[in-house]
Amino acid sequence: MHAIPLTALLAASLVISASGFAQSSLPGYVPEVRFHLTARPWRPVGDTTLHLLDNLEPVVRAISGLQYFNTANLADVNNGAIRDPYNNAEVQYSTPYFTFAAATLLAHDRAPDLIAAAVRAMDRCTQDISDGKATDNHGEFFVAPMMKAFRIFNTLQANYPAELTAEKLDLWRTRLSLPRAQFLNLGVKQNWRTYAAKGEWLRQQDGFTTGSTAWIEGNWTLAGEGAQRERFTRAETLGFTPALSLYHDDTGTPETFAYNGGAAGNLLDMLESGYDGASAAEMRTLIERNLSACLLLMGGSGEAPAGGRTGDHVWNDIVYGNDFDLMAEIAHRTDATDRRAGQFRRAARLAFRSGWRFQQEAGWMSVTKSLFPPALKNRYATYSALTNYNGYFQIHSAEAISNRRTEIPEQATPAEIGGYALTLPSSYANSFLNAGGMQLQLCTQGQTDNYAGVQWSTLGIVRFSRSGWDSRLGPANGATTSTYTNSAAFAPAFLENGAWVRVSQFPARYAGSFTPEFAHPLLVRGIYTLAPRSSQTGPTFTMKLTLTPDGALIDTVRTSGIEPCAVIWPLLEFDGRTQLERTNTTGVAATSYPISVGTETVIQAEAATNVSGGTLIEANHAAYHGTGFANLPPSGGVLEWAGVDGGAGGRTVIGFRFSYGAGIASGSTRTVNLTVNGTSTPLTFVTTGTFEEWHPIYVPVTLAAGASNTIRITSTGQDSANIDELRVRAPALVAVEPDQQSFIALRSTHQLDSSAATMRTAYGDVRPVQVTDSAGGAIETFVYPRSAGDPSAESVRISFSRNGADFSSVLGRVTGNLYIGRTSAGGRGDSIDLNNDGTVDVSFSQSCDFVLQLDEGRVTAIEADRAVTATLAGRVVQLAPYAPVSVSVSGYGSFLGTWFDAAQQADVFTSGPAADANADGVPNLLAYASGLDPWTPATTENFGRPAAGFSAGHLTLSYARPFGISDIDYTVEVSGDLSSWYSGSGHTTELGRAPLDETRERVDVRDDLVFADSPRRFIRLRVDQVTP
Repeated sequence: MHAIPLTALLAASLVISASGFAQSSLPGYVPEVRFHLTARPWRPVGDTTLHLLDNLEPVVRAISGLQYFNTANLADVNNGAIRDPYNNAEVQYSTPYFTFAAATLLAHDRAPDLIAAAVRAMDRCTQDISDGKATDNHGEFFVAPMMKAFRIFNTLQANYPAELTAEKLDLWRTRLSLPRAQFLNLGVKQNWRTYAAKGEWLRQQDGFTTGSTAWIEGNWTLAGEGAQRERFTRAETLGFTPALSLYHDDTGTPETFAYNGGAAGNLLDMLESGYDGASAAEMRTLIERNLSACLLLMGGSGEAPAGGRTGDHVWNDIVYGNDFDLMAEIAHRTDATDRRAGQFRRAARLAFRSGWRFQQEAGWMSVTKSLFPPALKNRYATYSALTNYNGYFQIHSAEAISNRRTEIPEQATPAEIGGYALTLPSSYANSFLNAGGMQLQLCTQGQTDNYAGVQWSTLGIVRFSRSGWDSRLGPANGATTSTYTNSAAFAPAFLENGAWVRVSQFPARYAGSFTPEFAHPLLVRGIYTLAPRSSQTGPTFTMKLTLTPDGALIDTVRTSGIEPCAVIWPLLEFDGRTQLERTNTTGVAATSYPISVGTETVIQAEAATNVSGGTLIEANHAAYHGTGFANLPPSGGVLEWAGVDGGAGGRTVIGFRFSYGAGIASGSTRTVNLTVNGTSTPLTFVTTGTFEEWHPIYVPVTLAAGASNTIRITSTGQDSANIDELRVRAPALVAVEPDQQSFIALRSTHQLDSSAATMRTAYGDVRPVQVTDSAGGAIETFVYPRSAGDPSAESVRISFSRNGADFSSVLGRVTGNLYIGRTSAGGRGDSIDLNNDGTVDVSFSQSCDFVLQLDEGRVTAIEADRAVTATLAGRVVQLAPYAPVSVSVSGYGSFLGTWFDAAQQADVFTSGPAADANADGVPNLLAYASGLDPWTPATTENFGRPAAGFSAGHLTLSYARPFGISDIDYTVEVSGDLSSWYSGSGHTTELGRAPLDETRERVDVRDDLVFADSPRRFIRLRVDQVTP
């Protein structure tokens, strides 16, 4: 028997839920997701505030390099402005957003060398508002970041006395005290007013102005002042259910997800800053309901929903990340469990990670979700620029750094659990289906107003994503050209007047509708219909959708008309920096990022072993690396590197740093011939704007082992881009297989045509693969987001078998309303046969919705939607509604066999119960009892260490225990002298239990003695190993 005492600290938590009923959504309690168990293995992200700082700092540093400062005229009023290099101007709120982000870094002892730039920026933006209307008439966006920066600078005065003088702070205070009418626009009354409200409240708090509360209340209630309340309640006022309280910006149709996140987050920030106007409680109710619903809309990689105005911009993910961090703190503060708080914290971490994928080599972020040279302004709105939308990244990252105050254990998000088909109000025109983390987003109304130069929403299925998978491959967003000449979405096409036309190209002619049929965490079904609008003509299509955790089965049928029809599969091929690996067979079209894990070696152009055919090494354009770059003639030019080291050999990427200064408007490219060890392929360079701007491109290749590779660029009729360097990532001996998106044709009569040109979308160049059926039948597609270790797409295709609505493959099978996969099984019923041998493996006392987690075919956890008795392997388990239970606890002996090799098991000082394998201060037995492995550092956040604290005058202790564990006794003991310890009746009281994650519960225990009645009080957890 081993007894391990431990003490630590505790935090509180909360559950927030919104419920309602709608015939257009299933189940009836959405947007609440009640199940806990995930279909796939799940692990925390674990990012901290340090990760936020690490990702913010390079962006701030890059933007600081764009600051204008006239050293010849220190009185120049434009000094300190952040100027966009592609607009050649200060754009909107770029400068105040930069100064707040820079101040945030300084407050965390980061980037002290940026103090001068931060002060100059504060000088500039406060001067800007004192001169009248702010830059580009965007004063509403200035106030909050300036006030937040001012507060930080006030606290830093002692650290930087030379830069932050009393006179400087007084000057800023005077400027920040100006009447709002002097510098606010006041003419734009949708989301802009929420930015202004956030700032005006801070000004009133600090005594810089008066009357802000009345002004904010007017903005909330009065139609003439923006009627923010009506924008949150409009759909429900018109009778829409479930209540989601999504924001109506009224800028573009369908509505914008981006500014829903912006408006909701601004007002929530204001509330969390202490706003106490008459409408504060109502605001909080609506906004918390809004952001709770948004958890269901986020993609598998954490990205914000596709479509709507500015919906493909990187800042969308960042604004939702900050929103969710605020919600995590609220949930943690006001509720009894950490489940909802943990969901918001995880959603925030995923959202930030999603945005971080789009950082350019220069340090700043891409504006849209691709990695093209910024000069191309890919899918920009007329108001989009590099500096203003890097500003959004900066402000919301900086806000999150300040908002993330509490350690909160992560919980699986609703989008990772699934089990819903959620239809949004018609103004949003989108539905979201999710089974076990496999998400499908479909749009029922394409955009036709070309708002700000972009058709933001595309008719069709615009996103496939899956938890733990790179959802850029989805495609992650649909796209339509502004004049409808091209489109990219998973949608039907048909032959008309001798030419193929895509339904997604005709949003004025076609519209969609969605009807849910069945929703369970592991299985979702529905019908997506696309039909001509009133007075329009054309065939009608139905797409029968069946989602499982493995993928989406989509049967597309023409239900009216006689025209030959097809389906478009959109495959991402190029993201602006990297060419993807694309494979086509007779029945599969797939795309993936190339393997790219080796150490990168850079070889300068001037170090090439063969520079011939008129190729010159020049140095007449700035910003090259080394001593020069290669300029190839239009034809016959050669630039070759021989003896290139290919490491262990195999598939990898090579890259080139290049510049091409063609006019951006022309969209021109230059193509050369790339030859690697005798194998040639075209290599196309896009324009970088000028010859002084350099950009990388990476392409997948196969290298031979050792220093035996020859890489050559040859010009063959076009003047090449200038080449500055070759980059080689030598293949590693062991490389993780990248994620892959596979579209699988399920009938031998299906024919694939990939000859159509690519379309440039916000995520990159997408190839529309057209699928027809030679027999004129339905087109049956299985969309398969594949990860490393999953069966190949070809093996899925070969093994796929159908019997009506039922189907099976190497991935698993669907029978009626039951799904059986590799890591989970469940559905609706009273029994299930897991191994298809005709014998029931798990039965229930009555029909229910249930989820089983599996490990090598064995049930490890079970959850049901009602109180039932489950029977499996001769064991009877009593289940409460939505309370997961572990049903296969391996015991401490199996724990040793899992985490220690034979030699370690023989060494009691390494693997013994009282030993501490990773020297984190927590013995192995306590790690086992807490549901952790012995090598993961134990913290209060992951509950490897119990958390102690106070509640209502009593000392408390919270600890984790795996569901169903039977070989450990847990005893919470209290003492007044560290000598005599007591537990049980009269000494301790268990306050309650709540699920902590999918395998553990949290137990809260109180010391019965009031702490104030004892001068000394101690509490500990004792764990004893027993025979089950």
